[in-house]
Amino acid sequence: MPLLEQTRRRLAVLKTASHPRSVGDAWGTKRCGPPASRGSQKAGYVLDRPSRNSSSVRVAMEQQDGSVALQRNSEVNWDEFDAGSYFEHNYASIRADDREILEFLRDELRARREISKNVAVLDIGTGTNLYPLLLTLPWAGSIDAVEYSVGGVSWLRDAITSYGPEWDAYWAVLAENEPWRGVGNPRKRLAEVTSVQQGSIFDLPSDRYDFGSMFFVAESLTEDVEEYRSALHAFLGAVKPGGTIVGAFMENSTGYDVAHRPFPAVPIDEATLRDSLAENVARLVVQHLDIPDDEQLRPGYTGMLIAVGTRT
Repeated sequence: MPLLEQTRRRLAVLKTASHPRSVGDAWGTKRCGPPASRGSQKAGYVLDRPSRNSSSVRVAMEQQDGSVALQRNSEVNWDEFDAGSYFEHNYASIRADDREILEFLRDELRARREISKNVAVLDIGTGTNLYPLLLTLPWAGSIDAVEYSVGGVSWLRDAITSYGPEWDAYWAVLAENEPWRGVGNPRKRLAEVTSVQQGSIFDLPSDRYDFGSMFFVAESLTEDVEEYRSALHAFLGAVKPGGTIVGAFMENSTGYDVAHRPFPAVPIDEATLRDSLAENVARLVVQHLDIPDDEQLRPGYTGMLIAVGTRT
């Protein structure tokens, strides 16, 4: 069964009200859905890079029959996501885990010599994280940085014009080696090739991109593991067969705060991730990052997982 059809069937089963408001998306279609169940809550997605000062974790509600009510994507008010606060807490200075992620991906992508030049790149759920975009610059003919939240889109559009000095440390890790060293002026190049678009992971087009990246997204928009799988498959389906897939995931995340507001997550481990990718990703490499307790971003996760592969 084609991957896009698999995703549609998953979404039909889930009956996800993923777009409670009707707006034009990044690909010119209308997206509509029933009203959210709680006030003005809106659906979307966001990265699970929690605040360094994060302390609260959402406790799932127990229903009368004893089962646990999982928080779904459509039940989250994503307009409450504070992009500026998120950047300051997570990316204003490079962390050891950021450096390790970049070093692993730099070396792994250098070894995959089949990546062509001037390819169409997707980064889904970019938020306030520019280093996935910087990572793809040597090959990118165009980059679609797709973000759902209004605050994230506004932050990105300002940053892409000429990103701040905070990102020089991230670029320096990549530019230790070719082909990044040969890019020249990364600020100018990023502004030339990047288009910031507002859109949802559930509305991505099929088989459009040659290179897809997703950092801390699919596991960070819901507490429902099936909705996580549907988001992941929607991302994979947007990349052409033979295209390169890059992803990073929080391991066993129990949720995260942004500016003291809680957001949901699905706890996944390496086995869950491999199982989710196995059917549609070949040449899969998964790297586990152990993070010492005194260097963790917040309580409630056990590490990070990085994945690289080829879309089948």
